Amino acid sequence: MNRFKQLSVALLFLLPGFAGLQAQERYTVEEVPNVQLEDYTNYVSDPEEQLEIGDILLLDERAAELRDSLGMQTAIVVLPAIDTKRYTSAKAFATELFNHWGIGDSQSNNGLLILLLTADGEREVVFETGYGLGETLTDGLSKLIQSQKMIPFLKEGEYGEGLIAGIEEVEKVLRGTSDLIKEPVTMNDMKWPLIIWLV
Repeated sequence: MNRFKQLSVALLFLLPGFAGLQAQERYTVEEVPNVQLEDYTNYVSDPEEQLEIGDILLLDERAAELRDSLGMQTAIVVLPAIDTKRYTSAKAFATELFNHWGIGDSQSNNGLLILLLTADGEREVVFETGYGLGETLTDGLSKLIQSQKMIPFLKEGEYGEGLIAGIEEVEKVLRGTSDLIKEPVTMNDMKWPLIIWLV
């Protein structure tokens, strides 16, 4: 490689956003490690190690509390990106992963999957719930938790803090102590913060 080509390659790495142009690791449902199979005290699947260990331990603690006190099974998955040739959306991926792992008790069907995608241009957070949680943790309330409690952290790259805020608010909702329950859920509440973060 001559000096001109070497310089060109070097400059590319210095350009803002160049990293976002690189191929992201894209996952299928089958490729996501199910940490519960290795250790039932683990609830966070983070194969690219994007979270701090302290945040993972705290998330495990919160998820264990939900299981022990409320009988709810929780899984938290953090990935850079999904295989967009196979899945039409993050929601479709979350639904398939939820069913593939069989999250939640078969009788009460009260499982919760929190999926976080972090790649540039594909950032998104999705809740997938079992039918047993549908009336309590509604789609509208889930979006409000994301926009009010999680996205302020997530858009700053503080993924662990955002997930912790989310799961703590979910517990408050289930216990009836969340301040979000008292607030009317409007389209503006859900739409604008999500759009800003996703963009």
